Amino acid sequence: MKTLVRDGLRLTLCFVRLGLCLSLTFAAQQTFAVEGQSLPKNWKKFPLQKMKVRVIDGDTFDADLNRNGRFSNPEERIRLLYVDTPELKKSHKGKDPKLGLPAKGYLRSVLSKANPVLWVNPKNKTGNFGRLLAVLEVKGHNINLALIKHGHSYFDTRYAWPADFK
Repeated sequence: MKTLVRDGLRLTLCFVRLGLCLSLTFAAQQTFAVEGQSLPKNWKKFPLQKMKVRVIDGDTFDADLNRNGRFSNPEERIRLLYVDTPELKKSHKGKDPKLGLPAKGYLRSVLSKANPVLWVNPKNKTGNFGRLLAVLEVKGHNINLALIKHGHSYFDTRYAWPADFK
């Protein structure tokens, strides 16, 4: 009887994992369905193609911007503007891996495809903890907005108000 229950639990876990993988794949494909979005004007462009990246959560990742093969915190930690995804680690906002993991997977899949580009406001480069504040673009699509449209984040203006973010 114990073996039967254990096998049933394993099978259930396999289906849950399969469902998560399929939903992340579908979400990644939907990224490019987001309508073209105006990106901020006069901001500095940082192409990320062929650059080492490490995703922290759905709105934060590290990028080897100086291309030395290492991540230099906080100089190379990027915080996406106008979004706030559920936390994966304990914080004052709590911890929500159920919603945070799909957001992290979505950002990871977006960064692994095409030629991602960061747009940084030269007047407001860094936020709390010295992280680089940016809008992420892939194939002309605003990924910050896509995170909101796909339900991974809510709109957040703690770091800046999007004056030219339509």
